[in-house]
Parts: sequence; C-alpha cells; structure tokens
Amino acid sequence: MDLMDLLKASGGGDSVGQLASDDGLAGFRRALETGGHDRYIDDPSLMGAAETRADGNDILGMARKFF
Repeated sequence: MDLMDLLKASGGGDSVGQLASDDGLAGFRRALETGGHDRYIDDPSLMGAAETRADGNDILGMARKFF
C-alpha cells in the first residue's frame, strides 16, 4: 500500500482534496521541511528521547486534522 492509498482510505473520499488546500498539505509539508527532523537520522540516539516522542506526537496531531 502506498501513501496515496493510505490517504484515500483514512478519511473517506475527500481527505486528499482537503490536503490540497493552502492550509492543508502545503502547511504540513512546510512543518516537516522546517522542523529539523533530519536530526533523527543524523543522530539515531535521539529516537528514544522524550523530546523526540513529543515532536512525533506534534506531527501526528497536525496530520490527524486532515485524516
């Protein structure tokens, strides 16, 4: 299953359309691009930190409003 299949299945037929709005996918993408998340790849020891979990929960919270 690819990302588009997951998006279509998660929120009914209109979830992809909702993500296409200016405050939808574009805002989510900006948050991912500017959040410095590459630090987790650069330093895998961060994966167990409470800050990492909170950061992940923030991202999931943003995604949840679209799905």
